[in-house]
Amino acid sequence: MIKLETTIADEAFSSKRTHQYKLSILVGIDSFCYLVLNQENKSLLFKQFSGISTPDFSRLQGEQIHDIFNMDKLLKLDYGEVKLAFSDRKQVFVPNRIYNPAHKATYLKHVATTRASDQIYTNDITPLHAQNVFSVDHATLNFLQQMFPDMQCLHVSSALYLSFLEQTDANESRLFLCLRDNSLYLFLFQGRELIFSNNFHCQSSSDFIYYVMLVFNQFNLDVQRQVVLVSGNFVENGEYHKALSQYVQYIYPVDKPNFIRFAESIESRLNNHAYFDVMSIFMYH
Repeated sequence: MIKLETTIADEAFSSKRTHQYKLSILVGIDSFCYLVLNQENKSLLFKQFSGISTPDFSRLQGEQIHDIFNMDKLLKLDYGEVKLAFSDRKQVFVPNRIYNPAHKATYLKHVATTRASDQIYTNDITPLHAQNVFSVDHATLNFLQQMFPDMQCLHVSSALYLSFLEQTDANESRLFLCLRDNSLYLFLFQGRELIFSNNFHCQSSSDFIYYVMLVFNQFNLDVQRQVVLVSGNFVENGEYHKALSQYVQYIYPVDKPNFIRFAESIESRLNNHAYFDVMSIFMYH
């Protein structure tokens, strides 16, 4: 059953001014959340819906999103700028030097099983000199485009890459991760160069450790020196943190994107790594 799990609102939010606001939406596999900023990039409203897990992913992406819009009238208002990100694991980065737009579906089929109802999209990732190829459920996309005709559509990994890139260190390698809806996104940078990126289905701390340490082993990373920066559903002293601490010494939360500001009334709840992915959506242009 769909339920509103989290609301973080500033009293400055006005339904009469939404044409001046920026809206980012993250459509997850098991969740749906959004963030509203004003013209000065001050956060005004965050909401997260949960309890929408279903074995039929197409239904989650279609009917249940309709239900969320019916529950939350604020989503139906007219926003000045809308960016929408999907976190489906069907995604791959393709270097520009080998990318052919006529074959974009072929690139994706090498890493994921697509459906007839999937629509293939690409994001241009300029710093990476690559295209991010991903799939979107056609019915879901059609509904959201009706709600937001001028929206920008992207994959959450496009936004994560750009935000993680801002927190790299020219003198060392850094491993970034983001957890959301049993999806684990991993990005390994050497300086500002992306060395590895992938996403995995992660249902337990055992899965989590397996995939993280797989990167350590593949690239001969030193568990006593390698810095790991975490975001999303990674709770300090929680199950995943305790598991990773048994293997890795340096674990830090990412910083929030530095252009976002917070009202004092909501800063303690929103200014942290838990919502880094939905904040990062604003990074993509």
